[in-house]
Amino acid sequence: MTVWSGILALAGCNVLDNGTLAQIDAVGGPLNADPSRIEILVDLPPGLGIPEGAAVMNVSAVRNDIGARNDASYVLEQGTRDDGLRRFRVAPGDIDRLRAQQSLLREWETEAPDRTEGSLTVDVTGCAIGAGPQPTASLSIFAVVLPNPTPRPLLRGVPVSQIMDATDQRELPAC
Repeated sequence: MTVWSGILALAGCNVLDNGTLAQIDAVGGPLNADPSRIEILVDLPPGLGIPEGAAVMNVSAVRNDIGARNDASYVLEQGTRDDGLRRFRVAPGDIDRLRAQQSLLREWETEAPDRTEGSLTVDVTGCAIGAGPQPTASLSIFAVVLPNPTPRPLLRGVPVSQIMDATDQRELPAC
């Protein structure tokens, strides 16, 4: 099952940190990891914001042998840490629903590994603070797998221009 395709598409390049992916895999990967123990941290450049409710995680899977499909979306709860990083995590009220989906998809993967395909994506709608981000601005994304609170890099210093084109940057709504 392919689960990192959404992050690769978001980055527009293959710059994911393999050590962080290995840490997530060590706790069972996205299908087995306890969603209450994973946080995504974003270091936003000046001028770029993310409004509350504007980050949504989508988990989708298709089981081709029986023609079944399972899709769910989870609005990510966000906050700001003491170090200024934006923190995103599945809202506590959605944890049980995500665990149930993980259970179903693990069952599909066990029963028909060659006939099950899936993806995990995160859609984010940004907003401009003041004049918005500079064209050369960059952002970084980290993962935290609790109980280890140390942020591990997923993407480092990715230019905003790789994630959104110049037209998108100019047309960002105000925060």
